[in-house]
Amino acid sequence: MGDRELQPDAVSCNILINGYCKNRKLDAAEQLFKKMKQNGLNPTTVTYNTLVRGLYKEGRMTTAQKFLNEMQSFGQSPDEVTCITIFDGLCKNGKIVEAIELFESMEGTCILSNINMYSILIHGFCQTGKLEDARKLFNEIPKKGLVPNVVTLFALCGLPTQNQLVMSGVAAHLIY
Repeated sequence: MGDRELQPDAVSCNILINGYCKNRKLDAAEQLFKKMKQNGLNPTTVTYNTLVRGLYKEGRMTTAQKFLNEMQSFGQSPDEVTCITIFDGLCKNGKIVEAIELFESMEGTCILSNINMYSILIHGFCQTGKLEDARKLFNEIPKKGLVPNVVTLFALCGLPTQNQLVMSGVAAHLIY
């Protein structure tokens, strides 16, 4: 990794992995990740989250799941960012059922659902044409003590034109 006096640390590796992922150079990101471990640097939750986000973005779901499993086997607990990354990745790769199963399995864990998680799932339902499911999930938000935000409303209102009328009643209810 370093032939000079300066030795990289986990933070500098995270920055490089993030850069590789943003530039769609996932093989280079994975290589750096492996090198990092070979040189005795422990990947952090940030390292795993960054790599998993990049993999999901490119549709490499099996590899993303491999890293999530590895993360947990090395004692790194998923955090809120991990969950949001997984929800977003699953939804964007057409795996809304898996995203909902994960969401429901989180009930009673130390990771509390938040409005961002709801917004991602509502958007996923809308993108797959499951408008009634989106509405039901939206209606759960106040029951959980949460308040919809702009992202949540855009998830509902940003539907294709023929679906906007169906959901406009929900948005109007929020405004009035």
